[in-house]
Amino acid sequence: MLYFHFNMTTVFIRRCFLLAVGLLLATTSLGQCNQNYIWAVWNSFTGMEATGTISTPNGPISVSMTTNYTFDSTPDIYNYGVFAAFNDPPPNSTVPRTTWAAGPGGETTMCFSETVTNPVLLLSSVGQVGIPVTLQFSLPYEVVFDGGGMTWVNNTTLIGQEGYGIIVFPGDFDCVTIYSSTPENYTNITWGINPP
Repeated sequence: MLYFHFNMTTVFIRRCFLLAVGLLLATTSLGQCNQNYIWAVWNSFTGMEATGTISTPNGPISVSMTTNYTFDSTPDIYNYGVFAAFNDPPPNSTVPRTTWAAGPGGETTMCFSETVTNPVLLLSSVGQVGIPVTLQFSLPYEVVFDGGGMTWVNNTTLIGQEGYGIIVFPGDFDCVTIYSSTPENYTNITWGINPP
């Protein structure tokens, strides 16, 4: 490592070196360095199911959301401005609105029409201040954007108190299930894919 007499330069070079080493070691999420996403366009809501489409260069990928409680949609993402700091936020358009309303035993399963790699899930307004909502995922995640209000318990569990974030599910898969135990006012969610 190179050292210079200027403290800021030394700090900068150390941080770049550590970032480069970290990126080399984090091979499962290496695709997330290029944070350009194609986000789902949601077009059908029928009580306990919603469908959307992610239009990739290789053709459309359908995404479905099925729950054991009823949910609907909002015409835009709640508190959308929080995501302005993210490199490639989704369009501020219609997205699912879930209340995690089943309480204990709540299940939300989201599936893609084909295997996807490293998809990201946006979560807007998880829980409320004083009313934490715990979500557990069937697959491990990594945080790519922390908009505040979240406690990232481990790589399969988070707690939101008016929480905002974007998480990536490293690797290849078709479906992920979210287990919830606390009903709330609502959370907006949507998916994005980082195209090859």
